[in-house]
Amino acid sequence: MKAYRIRTKKTIAPFGDSVDMVRIFDTPLCEIQRETLEKAGVDLVEEPPKDEPYILISDRIWFTYPLIELLKKHRGRLCIKDSNWHVAMHPLQELGPQQAYDIAVLEAGEAPQFDGLPLIFPDLEFREGEPLELHEAMRHALRPVCLSPYMAHHIDHWSHILRVNQIAIIAQAEETRYRWRKGGFFAKIGMVLGFLWRIRSFSKRTMLARIGEVGKNCKIHPTAVIEACKIGDNVEIGPHAVVRASVIGDGAKIDEHTSVNLSVIGKKARVGRAAIANLSVLYPNVMLSYGQGFQGCLFGEGAFIAIGVVALDLSFGKPIRVENNGEWVDSGMHFLGIAVGHRAALGNGARFNYGVSIPNDALLVGPKDGLYKDASQAPPKAPSHCVDGKAVRLSKQRSKNEKGGD
Repeated sequence: MKAYRIRTKKTIAPFGDSVDMVRIFDTPLCEIQRETLEKAGVDLVEEPPKDEPYILISDRIWFTYPLIELLKKHRGRLCIKDSNWHVAMHPLQELGPQQAYDIAVLEAGEAPQFDGLPLIFPDLEFREGEPLELHEAMRHALRPVCLSPYMAHHIDHWSHILRVNQIAIIAQAEETRYRWRKGGFFAKIGMVLGFLWRIRSFSKRTMLARIGEVGKNCKIHPTAVIEACKIGDNVEIGPHAVVRASVIGDGAKIDEHTSVNLSVIGKKARVGRAAIANLSVLYPNVMLSYGQGFQGCLFGEGAFIAIGVVALDLSFGKPIRVENNGEWVDSGMHFLGIAVGHRAALGNGARFNYGVSIPNDALLVGPKDGLYKDASQAPPKAPSHCVDGKAVRLSKQRSKNEKGGD
């Protein structure tokens, strides 16, 4: 079977990248689409086939290969009506009133367009995952966890890049379950033997470490904790780092005492000493320094985050508002960090509200209040403080205040 892709010419702010070039697992979406179709036995072609049924997709949709195998049996455009999926995934997706996705199976000779196609509602076998254990004050931010091997998601906003990377990590486990269920007796024996050969241990820690993949020439300190990760070539992970359920690109460096959870770290990106990256995506060549923990954040290629940057990620009141097509709109979420454009640099002490997006090449620094600019007059062995950027002896300033001076 063949597939044809419609070009939407959509771009994603703040990066300005065409939607087919946003990065999923540190790979452009267009390549992810091609690889996923190939796993399902479908070739992506440059012209819509005229003599056989074919799959139609747009350049803004991510999907799993089991979904493609399922849709081969149908004719029409995919709709997902599961209520939990809608609550968890719908915010900011452009689905229209019928909640239809840009993926369909057309008859031979049909024009490559989604409008007017019959809608199909296949059973996608969604089940609810175990809820996270959170402090009571944070439970309002929880969204349903939907598990299924059959998943699709449009990318219409920068927050969707985060979400798709996260559900793509979950989809890896779901696809393993799918292969097990669909496989015959000998295929299952092969999967079991392959798993046992890979882990070769009854230690829980060793099993979790070997569930994933580790590339060539990696330097992983023996005190680092690595669990269920896909690690590329030439990666360095330092002492006491903790990396769980994440994808680490070629040449990335994760320094000592860092924490990386359910995140994607791009090629040659670096997570600095004691930094935290949870539910976040770093494009290639990002430098992420220690801050107060980055969660639900997206960092564009070459972005630099200095020590001491703060990004809020949790709203205790109304849902977080984000910029979308030039307007500030309700994101439908209470948990979301920031998006940092390509090559942008955030200086020490800079603080950002949740949902903020920062343009490419921006240089944003922290407040100058209390910043010493001239310390040349600081007296020896006497306490001084900052006044208009200068070091002023503390007792002298107090004396002036007591006399009513400025």
